[in-house]
Formats: sequence, structure tokens, C-alpha cells
Amino acid sequence: GGLIATPARPRGAAEFTVASFNLQRFFDTANDPATSDVVLTPAAYALRLGKASGAVRDYLHAPDVLGVQEAENLTVLQDLAARIDADAQAAGQPAPGYQAFLFEGNDIGGIDVGFLVASRVTVQAVTQHGLTDTFVDPADGSVDLLNDRPSLSLRATVAAAPGTLPADVVVVVNHL
Repeated sequence: GGLIATPARPRGAAEFTVASFNLQRFFDTANDPATSDVVLTPAAYALRLGKASGAVRDYLHAPDVLGVQEAENLTVLQDLAARIDADAQAAGQPAPGYQAFLFEGNDIGGIDVGFLVASRVTVQAVTQHGLTDTFVDPADGSVDLLNDRPSLSLRATVAAAPGTLPADVVVVVNHL
């Protein structure tokens, strides 16, 4: 009781921002028989999209690069990107024009890591690391996959603000 969220400070004119957001098992309305996913009703999905959009816009101030955890698939991130833009425009805010990136991993629940990247960022590469890496389980000697949700790295250039140089960045998102 009594806890309230504290927004990040807004981006300065000569700055770019990077943030991380755990979407907490953000599933869609489709059943994926290959995973143990939850199937949301259209109303519940729309509500989650709206809440996440508000958090990204009003608390994270639409960062240039947003690493996300626990998104079910690329469609979820694309839907979230579209909702953020629509809600921003409706609120008189600049739309970040996010592009979504997500590669499927090995998580039995179907959740993965991904990126939302704003339009002022030029992406050179997004790479998934360790999808097929294995280890020997000391308990039973079996060879098992090491990563349920393999990390992603992003190589990009953030457009320069007036009076500054563009910034080459590497961002890694993981949820081990």
C-alpha cells in the first residue's frame, strides 16, 4: 500500500535513452500448441497493451531503445509498438515509431526477450546469442539447453541531436 511509480527523468535535448522493461508474461489471444502459453481474451489483451503503452510513454518517456523481457512473440511487440504510437498521437505526444525485434527462444512458456527501437535509431544488426548452447547437467549427466531465453544484442546508430554527433551503440537484453 502507498507505493507509487516514479517516472524516469525526461531525455535531455542532446541525449538518447535506453531502458529495460519486464512485460511480465505478456501473451496474446492465440493459442500456441508448442508452448504452455496463456490465451488472453481480446479485452484483456487490449487492456495489457494500454497499460504497457502508458508505462512506456509516461514513465519511461519513450526511450530510443527499449529492451523487453517476457514477450510471447514478435506480434505482441509489433502490437505494442502500434499501440504506443496511436496512444502517443492521441495524447499529443510525439510517436516514437518503434520497430520491434524478437527471436524465438527455448522457453517452455513461450516467453522471449526483444527490442523496441525508435525511428531515430538506425539498426545495423540484432543477434541472438546461445540459442543452441548446451551444458551437461551434473545431477543426471544429461545434455540440456543452456538458455531458455537467449540474449539479444543490438548494434545501432542513434541520430544526432542538433550540435552533437551520432552515437554508435551496442545494447544487450537478457532474462536468464
